[in-house]
Amino acid sequence: MPQNYPRMSSSPITSIGIFYNEQSLKCELYFDDPCGKQSFEYKETRNDHLKIFVEYPEEIINNQTGLVNSLNIKYSGLEENYTKEKLDPVITQIFKCLESRKELLQVKRLLIDAVDMSQAMTVVKLLDPSVLKKVEFCFENRDEDIDIEDALALVKWNEGKRMKLVFKLHTLHPGYLESVKKFLLHLPTFTEIFVYYKQCVNENACLGTIMDIPMQHETPGSKEKFFQFRLSHSLLLSDKYHVYFLSDTHPSAYIKIGCRRKRSLLYGKHETSGDINVLCQKAQAQILHDFEVNLGRQNTCLEELNFIFSYIHTLRKEEPSIETFGSLNQLTIQFLGKLKEILSRRSQLLKVKKLDILCCTDDNLMQILPYLDPNCLKTIKLIDPRAEYERLGNRVNYPESMLKPFVLDEICQLEQWKSATELEIRSQPISTSIQEMNITHFSKIYMQVETISSEDVLYLKDHLLQSTTFQRFIIPFKNKAIDYETLVGIMGPPHRIYGDNDRIIWFFQMEVNHQFLEVRLDMRYIEFKLTSHIE
Repeated sequence: MPQNYPRMSSSPITSIGIFYNEQSLKCELYFDDPCGKQSFEYKETRNDHLKIFVEYPEEIINNQTGLVNSLNIKYSGLEENYTKEKLDPVITQIFKCLESRKELLQVKRLLIDAVDMSQAMTVVKLLDPSVLKKVEFCFENRDEDIDIEDALALVKWNEGKRMKLVFKLHTLHPGYLESVKKFLLHLPTFTEIFVYYKQCVNENACLGTIMDIPMQHETPGSKEKFFQFRLSHSLLLSDKYHVYFLSDTHPSAYIKIGCRRKRSLLYGKHETSGDINVLCQKAQAQILHDFEVNLGRQNTCLEELNFIFSYIHTLRKEEPSIETFGSLNQLTIQFLGKLKEILSRRSQLLKVKKLDILCCTDDNLMQILPYLDPNCLKTIKLIDPRAEYERLGNRVNYPESMLKPFVLDEICQLEQWKSATELEIRSQPISTSIQEMNITHFSKIYMQVETISSEDVLYLKDHLLQSTTFQRFIIPFKNKAIDYETLVGIMGPPHRIYGDNDRIIWFFQMEVNHQFLEVRLDMRYIEFKLTSHIE
């Protein structure tokens, strides 16, 4: 270290400040001792002044072993004298100092005035993500657009630690706040987000952009203008996460956090490519990215996870061909394959209370269900394509050649299936035998089967009489392989018969309580219901 540098205190450094203006460079050091502060200032008198100046902070940064409370790299001169040409070499030298360390520098708070967000993030990534608690990006000295969305790279970089985020801007406009809304989706990463500004373009439009988001604005007469968004720890994780593929190029997502916080996103709205496949791939990639960011580390139980793959807005544009349905089906398969990769990368199974998939096949379900926590999953709701388009008013005719029955042979062996308590499947008749479905533990069921036999009815009756959780089963059937004399022989005389065996009703005393099991056999369905009395 040159002789004209100050002798450093032997106490640990708590803060480092590097400030520059149009005339000089200055380094300030704060120590954990009564001396408090030391500083070194180098006047701009020669071409190599920056190289000579950096030798001092470089040695300090390289030798620093403990936690630094704050690292400030800031322009301290007049706004009218600010130039990128002066700032860029300063940041470049600081970057080299950090890059030359063997270990990442531990900094608790970073304040950085960089040429652009990309350069600022280059410096951030040379710090230890496990200790960084606050990042302050300062761009208030230049009246130009800053791509603040580059700071979304913090989400993956910071390894799940939470931090405060501050943007200091010169001129605020609605586009900045639209970008900030993307940061608000990443609740596992940020605790608070501040946006400071000197002036605002179209303040009413800015306020309209965030009117549905809880935030704090500066009070009238305040010297600083800002918006503050506080992401409460109690609202850290999502309650509901819905992904809607109603359009192939513009899918959407809905996220609900707590009682009041809601987010609705439309993907692909700013894309301009004329290639439909490119638009589809970009939209899928963004949805998958956001899914992983929002749920990749979620540890609490999600109330509801919902997917819709109907592409109804796309299909209604013109009479769809079977090729159109086929290509949309391939999009769904591709999306779920990548979603499976995300779910399998998690350190633990995703905790979900209700799984709801519309326009779903049994193959689609197997891409998600095995990766959910069986200890949390309570409800499974599935609707196949034909049933979903019927639910939407038959506005689209699903090709007969693409219809396939729901097969539960593999699904019903999963622990997630065996642990759930409510099941709803609206689909083509299920071909799996009732006695092989593992369904008697459910409390509520609605599903259509291909065939029901007298033995199936007796099987369900015997098991449900012993259930402490059963409430109601409704099982429509396509084919009825029931011999009435045999059924009455094994079930006993019915309580009531309507018409020519059009409807038969039995009541049985439950074995586990004082209630009754009502069995109602109709022409097209059978119903098992728990009731408190015999009608």
